[in-house]
Amino acid sequence: MLISSLENTYLLILTIFLLIKLKFLGFFFINKKNPMLLFCMLFSIFFAFSVGLTVANFGSFVRLRLPELPFLWLAYLC
Repeated sequence: MLISSLENTYLLILTIFLLIKLKFLGFFFINKKNPMLLFCMLFSIFFAFSVGLTVANFGSFVRLRLPELPFLWLAYLC
């Protein structure tokens, strides 16, 4: 549980840093040039938000967010 919570904290900080760096609203205008990046970020944010709202158990949350991670990391790498 500790390792998973550290991973989630790291991903949250990385996401917040990315959105602040791109000035959040400017993010959507900048990424019209790269639609794959826009799709990856929007899918990751929507999927994580919906899973976080519906799952009360942290262990289930860790398993259910796995489909989101490849898209999130791809968005960070672009």
